[in-house]
Amino acid sequence: MVKFEYSNAKQYALSYIVILIIIVIVLIYVRLQQRKEQVTSNGRKKGDGNGDAYYLGRGSMDDSTAELLDRIEWSSYLTARITNWHRVFMISIIITALIVVFVMRKLPSPGVAILLFFTIFIPIYAVHQFKYVHGDVYNDYYIKNNVELLRKKLGVNKHHPKEPRDDNIPDRVNVMNM
Repeated sequence: MVKFEYSNAKQYALSYIVILIIIVIVLIYVRLQQRKEQVTSNGRKKGDGNGDAYYLGRGSMDDSTAELLDRIEWSSYLTARITNWHRVFMISIIITALIVVFVMRKLPSPGVAILLFFTIFIPIYAVHQFKYVHGDVYNDYYIKNNVELLRKKLGVNKHHPKEPRDDNIPDRVNVMNM
C-alpha cells in the first residue's frame, strides 16, 4: 500500500491551521443555513421539507384550489430560494480531499490546496448556473405559466401562500417512494 506523504505538515503548520479554521467556520455557517432552508426555521416543528425553501409549497385537502395553485407556483422556483454555493462548497471540499488523499497522496502546499479547491468549485458552480439559466429555468417558467393559465380558466386570483397546516409534514420515506 502506498503511504501518504505529509512532510509539508511542519513547514506549513500555521497556514494549515488557518485554512482548517476557515473551512470549519464556513462549514458550520453553511450547515446552519442549509438546516434553515431544508429542515426548520422560525420555531416551526423540525422535519425534512419543513424549512424555508419548501415550507409554503405544502398543501392539504383543506386548501382551496386557488391556494393550491399559489403553492404550486411558489414551489416552482426552488433554485431561487436555495443558496447553491453552499451545496457546491461542500461538494468541492469533499472532492478536494479525495484528490489529495487518493491522487496526490501527499499534503500539498497551502497555495496548491487553495488553488485546487477553487479549480473544482468554480467550474461546478459555473456549469450549474449555466445549465439553470439556459435550460432548467424553463421548467420553472412552464410550471408558473401553466398555473397562470389554470388561474385564468378557473377565475381565481394569485396570492402569497398562507402558512400550511403543521400536522401534515410528510415523512421522508413516503416522499422518496412516490
